[in-house]
Amino acid sequence: MHFCQLFRRSHIKKENVLLLLLVNFSSVLSIKKNVVLIVIDDLGQQDLGIYKNKGATSYYRTPNIDKLAQKSVVFKNAYATSPRCIPSRVSLLTGKYPVRFDVPNDKKFKYNTPHFTFGPEEETTGEAFKKNGYKTIYIGKWHVTTPTAKENEGTWPWDQGFQSCHGISPGNPGTHWSPYGASADSMMKIKPGPRGTYLTDELTNLANKEIWRNRNKPFFLVLSHYAVHEPIQAPPKLIKTYSKLPKFKREYFAEPAKKTNM
Repeated sequence: MHFCQLFRRSHIKKENVLLLLLVNFSSVLSIKKNVVLIVIDDLGQQDLGIYKNKGATSYYRTPNIDKLAQKSVVFKNAYATSPRCIPSRVSLLTGKYPVRFDVPNDKKFKYNTPHFTFGPEEETTGEAFKKNGYKTIYIGKWHVTTPTAKENEGTWPWDQGFQSCHGISPGNPGTHWSPYGASADSMMKIKPGPRGTYLTDELTNLANKEIWRNRNKPFFLVLSHYAVHEPIQAPPKLIKTYSKLPKFKREYFAEPAKKTNM
């Protein structure tokens, strides 16, 4: 009798503890966390200092990312759905493999689908977050549609759930220095900084402003840099730090060092 009473009492205590944990867990889930997704275009694992690369790739210096990694979770066995910029971007936006949209559809990396990649009927991460009460922001390279084809109407970020859009371009900006490439001017949705402003700095500053502007509300922000994709361009000060390398390699190694340290 005494044993049964003791068991029932301990059982009740465990239930109370479990109920308390469930209440606390549900309250945590009810808090909407801000999400910032930073996309570095065509950046490989070997381009980051955190993986302690040897040989030629040891020239890469990414101190700010290294500091972030020390306080974060680092994935050493994670894989992108594609080594190319467009297909991997399709997966980030839709949560699906790029082959679901026939992207790319052959060894020549052609994009012959009616909408270049996915159509307006596809639900994106922007639309999903927006439905759940988030302010949605997209800054930088889009490149899952083309600017001229009529079939691509309704496939831009402002059509796909993103409420604030800055620096949007269908692809290569032409140059990383203001006023940027002529092919991108009409689509940038950005007032370029003074001549000579570095595009990566400009996009990062826009992201910082959006974070501050929306600090009191849940937001989902995608900062999609044009770096380290071509053209290979870096600020002169950083290039000097690689002065012992041949000219092309100097700029090549300096570019990710600048563009991934915000």
